[in-house]
Amino acid sequence: MRAVRCVVGSYGAVMDDTECNAATRPTDTQDCEVAQCSSSHPVPPRIKVSSTQGHRTQWRFGSWTQCSASCGKGTRMRYVSCRDNQGGVAEETACAHLPKPPAREVCSVVACGQWKVLEWTAVRKPPSS
Repeated sequence: MRAVRCVVGSYGAVMDDTECNAATRPTDTQDCEVAQCSSSHPVPPRIKVSSTQGHRTQWRFGSWTQCSASCGKGTRMRYVSCRDNQGGVAEETACAHLPKPPAREVCSVVACGQWKVLEWTAVRKPPSS
């Protein structure tokens, strides 16, 4: 027998088993002979404005979408477009002199639980009658 626990984070905080994927849970028992068992080891919207060569263009962007993962790393996206001084959509080249805000980024909601197993322990054989 061995202990199998659901742990989260770099410090290995023990969580309820429901926080880990039950389908991937390692076994806590194994069949073995009496001789010896083997051991298995949201940013608010911003606007960047520039006025060069008589042009007044800016990058506009919306709110981030929800993270694509419910735990661990995922991605989130947002709409980013170059706009002219009338608020109309302009060619991206008109905003080339400004750094373009990212339209996609990596996100992490909460750490995913992982299974942690301890060493196997010996089980005493019941006395025979």
